[in-house]
Amino acid sequence: MKTLNKLIIFIVLVLATISCSDDFLEQEPTNKLSDDVILSSTDALEVAINGSYRSLASYALDGLFYEGMADVRSGDAVMASASNYGWFINPYRFNLTATSRYSVWPWEVAYEVIDNANVIINNIEQVPGDETEKNQLYGEALCLRAYSYMLLATMFADKPYSVNPDAMCVPLRLSSKDVANDPHLARASVGDVYNQIIEDLLEAEPLLGFVRTGRFSQRAAQGLLARAYLAMENWEQASSWAATCHGGQELQTEDMTSGFFDYNNETIFGYDFTDTDNNIFLSHPSFWYLDGPGSGNLYGYSTLLYTPEFVSIFDANDARNMFIRSDTTLVEEVGAIASNFFGVAAHYTYKFRHRNDFLGQARLIRMRVAEMYLIEAEAEAQLTHDVNAQQALFEVQSRSIPGATQSTFTGAALLDEIYLERRKELYGEGFGVWDLMRLQLPVDRSSPVHWGYTEDIIPANADILSLPIPQDEIDANDLITEEDQNPAYN
Repeated sequence: MKTLNKLIIFIVLVLATISCSDDFLEQEPTNKLSDDVILSSTDALEVAINGSYRSLASYALDGLFYEGMADVRSGDAVMASASNYGWFINPYRFNLTATSRYSVWPWEVAYEVIDNANVIINNIEQVPGDETEKNQLYGEALCLRAYSYMLLATMFADKPYSVNPDAMCVPLRLSSKDVANDPHLARASVGDVYNQIIEDLLEAEPLLGFVRTGRFSQRAAQGLLARAYLAMENWEQASSWAATCHGGQELQTEDMTSGFFDYNNETIFGYDFTDTDNNIFLSHPSFWYLDGPGSGNLYGYSTLLYTPEFVSIFDANDARNMFIRSDTTLVEEVGAIASNFFGVAAHYTYKFRHRNDFLGQARLIRMRVAEMYLIEAEAEAQLTHDVNAQQALFEVQSRSIPGATQSTFTGAALLDEIYLERRKELYGEGFGVWDLMRLQLPVDRSSPVHWGYTEDIIPANADILSLPIPQDEIDANDLITEEDQNPAYN
C-alpha cells in the first residue's frame, strides 16, 4: 500500500510539473505543485525531495551547465569546434546575453528547487508522520535551498563575497509562493544570501543523521558549510568544518580514474543517474568523455578539451594526469576524429566516464574528501598555520604523486601551491572560473589553442565574469529593473 501511495503521488506531481511554464519567479500559483499534495504525508515529501534532486542534477544546472561553464570560462579548457549544435560556445566566447540559455535555465531550475524547498521548510510541522523521518527530510530541504542559493550566488552575483559582500546578488525568497505572497523581490546582497545559506546549513546539519545515496547527508552539510565559509573568507570556520567533514573518511586509494563516475570511499555527495532519468548526450560525461588509450571508444560530444599549458602543470607520474593529445596519436590510439588547433594539440581527458555503454549512465560526484583537505589547507595557510596547511595539502599530493614530499613553503608561496593543487585535483568538477573569481585572479586565454575571443587576459574582477540576470525576470519583477542588471550586460 505504501508503494502504491508513492506511485499515486508521483503521478500527480509529474502531471503538475508538465503544466508548468517558464515564468521564472513569476509563475502563476496554478502552475506550481500543489502544496496540499506535497504536505499530505512523509511519502509525498519524499517524492517532492526526489524531484528536487532530479531538477538540481539536470543538465540545465548542476548536472552539466554549472561544471561546463566553470571550465570553458577558466582558460584551462577549450572547445574543440563550433559544431555539436553550439553547446557551450557562447559561454566559452564570453558572448552571453540576458536571454541566453546558460543564464536563463540555471536561474529557472534553481528557483524551482528553492520554491519546492520553501513549501517543506515553512510547513513541515503540519505533515503527519514519524518525527525522525520528518527531521531528515526537513534537513534535506534546508540543504537543497542553501545549495541552490550557493550556485546562484556564484553565477549571478555582481561580484563575489570576497570582493564586495554588499554587491547585488539574487532575490532571496524564503516563503512559499502563493497569491498572498509578494512575487516581487529585489536583488539581495551577497552577504545577505550567504548569511541565509549559513543559517540553513547550521540548522540542517544536526538533523541529517545518516548517509543516503545520492542525497544530502550530515557529512555533505558539513562540506557545504566549509565551502560557504571559504567563499566568505571566514578561515576559522572553513577549516573547522572541512576537518569535521573529512574526519574519519579516507581518500580513495584505488585507481584514480574510478572516482569520478561512481561512488567510492572518498565520495561525500553525488547524483544518481539511471536508465530512466539520465541526461544521455546532455550529461556531464558526454561533454568530457574519452575512454582510456587503446579502448577505441569515444562516446558523446567529447568537445571539452584542455590546453597544453594546463596539462603541463601535472607531473608525468601524477595519477590525475588523465589526458590524451588530440592529434594523430589520439587518432591512432583511440580511432577518434580529433581536432588540431593551429598546429598545437589540445588534450582530451578520460577523468569522466559513463558507467556502461548507456550514455549518461554515470553518477555525478559533486563533493569529495580531497576538496575538504584543500579547503582546510587554504584556510590554515590564510591563518598562517603553515604546518597544518602543509600537512593537509600533503594528504592530497601524496596519494596522487608517488614519492611526493611535504611542502616547506610558507605565506604567499604556500597559498600559490594550494591554489595550483586545486586546479589539478578539481578540474572539471565545477570550480574553474568560479575559483578565479573568488580568488580575484585573471583568466588566462593566451594559449594558442584558444579561439573566438580577442582578449588574451581577462582581468581579475572583470564584470563579464558574472552571468546576466535573465531578461524575463527583469521584465516580470517590479523590483528589478534594467539598472539592476549586472554591469557587463546593461
